[in-house]
Amino acid sequence: MITVTAKGKTYVANEAGEPLDVRNIISDDFFSENGERFQIKHARSAGTAIAQSQTDAAIIAAPTDSSTYYLILSMFLMADAATAVSLGSKIAAEATVVKGGPYPLTANGGFERGFKPHGYFRCAAGAALVMTTGAGGNTTYEFDYVELPINIDFPE
Repeated sequence: MITVTAKGKTYVANEAGEPLDVRNIISDDFFSENGERFQIKHARSAGTAIAQSQTDAAIIAAPTDSSTYYLILSMFLMADAATAVSLGSKIAAEATVVKGGPYPLTANGGFERGFKPHGYFRCAAGAALVMTTGAGGNTTYEFDYVELPINIDFPE
């Protein structure tokens, strides 16, 4: 496992004491591990509205490659009426692993978590990001995220 940490504007990964530099996670930069090359994909966004009283509504579908995971870099939540929202990581019919929340939202209010280079949380490998909404209000959301191979670990 490679652990990646931020050092100023550079990401440094260590495995067996060898530094590995990644210039910018939001670019096409490549990094290598034992001679292999990987590409960090561009950050993507997911956003729309989810009705009230939804359980495990997929907001970012599971990756097609089960050896990758999503790292959530920023998020925005807003509701048209008072409600609470929880976020989770879910693989098919398995139980949801809660990743955040419940986040209480006021009527016509919400919150934003701006860009965080090593992310707020990550989904399990091969898992979708899901949302459970409370009764009372529809929730609008937007998430920025990247898909990473499982051997790259950004500490939460």
